[in-house]
Amino acid sequence: MAHGYPRDIIGRTPAYTNHDDVFGAADIIGRLIVGAGGDPHDPATRELAMKHASALVDLAPTKSRRYPLGFPTTAVTAGLTAVASAQPQIPFRGERLIVPSDFAGGLLITDIKVGKNSQLAAANPLPARAFTEFGWGVDLHLDTADISQFVTLNLTNTSQHDITFNAVILGRAVE
Repeated sequence: MAHGYPRDIIGRTPAYTNHDDVFGAADIIGRLIVGAGGDPHDPATRELAMKHASALVDLAPTKSRRYPLGFPTTAVTAGLTAVASAQPQIPFRGERLIVPSDFAGGLLITDIKVGKNSQLAAANPLPARAFTEFGWGVDLHLDTADISQFVTLNLTNTSQHDITFNAVILGRAVE
């Protein structure tokens, strides 16, 4: 799958079709059409090229909607750090982190990562209190997490008590 989207074979696909009949991706067909003097963006030319073979093409997403991405309950020992991770099963772009105000005052968020990439502009910790359910203007617009890619929150407990952490990221997903 390219870009996390499914692929499909279009064109001639009878039972006797073998792998030599599948061109690959739509851009390869475009190059073949241009090489023959045609316009690859002309639907009629593309249809004519497809009558004699099949092509593997990327399917675009068909719908987008808001989803919550929950993090598992994580124990953060007083004065120590912990990592909370979630693994979306659809392409997901986080837009708002919500940390319950019950315990947010005792936590710092030292990093937010999508895959291996930090989503912070600097390596300084953020007060979790900024992301409570009462927060305003804290839109994040994180990178898109591909299927099964981890979204992680690195946490530091600055209080003198253990904290049972949980949170949610609201965002958009495409299917």
